[in-house]
Amino acid sequence: MLVHKRALPKKLPDQTHNTTRLVEYIKNIDKMFANPSSCFGMDQKVQYHLEVEKKLPPNRKVFNRRIQEPVLSGYWNSLKKFDFTPESSAFFVSLLCGKEVSLRTQGMRAFDDKNNKTIFEDYDPSQSWMNKIIDIRLKGYDPVTEGIICYTIVIFAHPFLDGNGRFARSVFYGALARHGILRSPCLGMGAGFTLHIARIAKAATQLSQSGDWVPYLRELTSIIEDCCSYAFFIRCAELRP
Repeated sequence: MLVHKRALPKKLPDQTHNTTRLVEYIKNIDKMFANPSSCFGMDQKVQYHLEVEKKLPPNRKVFNRRIQEPVLSGYWNSLKKFDFTPESSAFFVSLLCGKEVSLRTQGMRAFDDKNNKTIFEDYDPSQSWMNKIIDIRLKGYDPVTEGIICYTIVIFAHPFLDGNGRFARSVFYGALARHGILRSPCLGMGAGFTLHIARIAKAATQLSQSGDWVPYLRELTSIIEDCCSYAFFIRCAELRP
């Protein structure tokens, strides 16, 4: 898998027909969390649901992470506006990770379980990924498409030494919040994305090779639908008399 300066779409076909139902689904889930603090620990709740109800193998990674939702709630307005500098984004990621995290200053690569090398974008002192997110927010995409593209910008740039996935999902939440779709980080996306990491990696690889965003957006939309179904099931169980 090679990820290296994948061009952003200059103009995409309207994806609204693929995301309208999902947007309504997210709005309905949001209504189930009248008090934002009731979503705290959703990542861990989703992981527990996947292991107990879906009989999936245990994954300690999600349980060992710091709970994300209180930090996300505290930064909700900043995520809505994407009100970050490189320094403040690193501080925010440090809070998400529960340790000091720095912006990277050199090349970064990783290996998956099949020893395939991933090379992220070159180190960019100007942190141009931030401007790319601001530009995408001005394109007039539907909330889900905007959020997925912004998520992907962060993943491909990999600007931090740790917590890139957590920050990328936070940016996705911010896109939904900006459009008034979501009032709290209630979708438990950390556990859902961890479950589907192989699908995400495959879709990102194909995007990097073809430059075609449409199938990538379709696959990520499907994964987000799965995340929503887990959150919906859990919240229904919590609200049941």
